[in-house]
Amino acid sequence: MYYNLLLLFCLSSIPLFAQEKAKCVSTYDAELGEEVYEYLDEPATTKGGSSKLFSTLAKNIKYPTEAKRMRLEGKLYIDFVVTKKGKVANLKVSIGDVPLDDTESVYRVLSNEEWIIGKCNGKHVATKLKIVITICLG
Repeated sequence: MYYNLLLLFCLSSIPLFAQEKAKCVSTYDAELGEEVYEYLDEPATTKGGSSKLFSTLAKNIKYPTEAKRMRLEGKLYIDFVVTKKGKVANLKVSIGDVPLDDTESVYRVLSNEEWIIGKCNGKHVATKLKIVITICLG
C-alpha cells in the first residue's frame, strides 16, 4: 500500500492557482451554452486551498495498471470548467496521450470541493481550469 501512495504523485508547478491577472478572455462553449473564461480578474479556486485539493486527488486517483507495468511516467492533465454556479463540468483527464481509466474518481474529488467562483469585471463567470500533476513511479 505504501508503494501505491509513493508512486502516484510528485506535484509540479500547477497553473491552476498561479494565473496572472490579465484582461478577461473567453470563448463560447457550445456544450455549456455560455462563455467560458480562461484568463480573468479572479480565477476560480477551492475554499480548502490547493494543497488540500492535491492531497485528496493523490489519495483517490488510481494510476492505470498497464501504465504502471510499462513504467510510464509523465504528466497527468486535468481540464475542466467551474460553472457560474460552482459546479464542475467538461472534465477531461489524460496522461500525455494516454486517457486515465479512472475519470470518475477525479470528477468526484473535484465535484466535492467547494469552489469560489471566478470573476471578470466583478461578475461571476464560468472558468476553464487546468491542473498538471507530474507522475513519478519512484
